[in-house]
Formats: sequence, structure tokens, C-alpha cells
Amino acid sequence: AVVSTQSTGKTDGFNGTFDTNIDLAGAFLVATAVTEYIGIQGGAEVGFDTEKSKLTKNTIALGYTNKDLTFVGFIKDLSVFEGLVHHKVCPDTEVAASLSYNQGTNACAFNYGSKYTLD
Repeated sequence: AVVSTQSTGKTDGFNGTFDTNIDLAGAFLVATAVTEYIGIQGGAEVGFDTEKSKLTKNTIALGYTNKDLTFVGFIKDLSVFEGLVHHKVCPDTEVAASLSYNQGTNACAFNYGSKYTLD
């Protein structure tokens, strides 16, 4: 049998969760937190397996948003690094790009896109 609980806390500039999954082998815990202040966002997620006494997830992110520009960067499990940028150049044109690197596989990826709205 598995018992799951979820709890959430929310305010104007903060959102946090704490989830547990408990079975006969032990508990698995996941906590998240996201905050925002004047266009700057930060967040983290941590997962912990009590049976193995091991951290199973860890992600940290930082972002910035204003009316025309969005940037997000994050690190997942201390091995995946990614950055994303989106810019609204004018009402009809938007461009975006992402760059990621996976240290475990030594893979790197770059993506670029643009959007132009026709009349």
C-alpha cells in the first residue's frame, strides 16, 4: 500500500509544495519553491529517497521577465545546464533561442526560432 500526501503554500510572490509517497520500503519526498519579485523569478525542486538516503532530484532555476524579454536558466541534477531567451522585437516579430548542455552525455543542443505575423 502506498500513502501519498500533498501540501501547497501560496502567497503573492511565493509558491511552495511538499509531496510525500510512503510505502513499505520508505518514503519519497519532493519539495518545490518558486518566488518572484519585480520580474525576477527563482525556483528549486528537491527529491529525496529515504530508503536509499539519496537525493534523487535537484533543480534550480533563475529567470527574468519584462514586457518584451524573457530569460530562464536552470541546472538539473548538476549535469544538465540550459538557458532560454525569448524576445518580442516588435508587435509582429518574436525570436527565441535555447542552449543546453548535458554533462553526462556530453551532448550540446542549440535551438532557434522566430515568428512573424502577416497582415
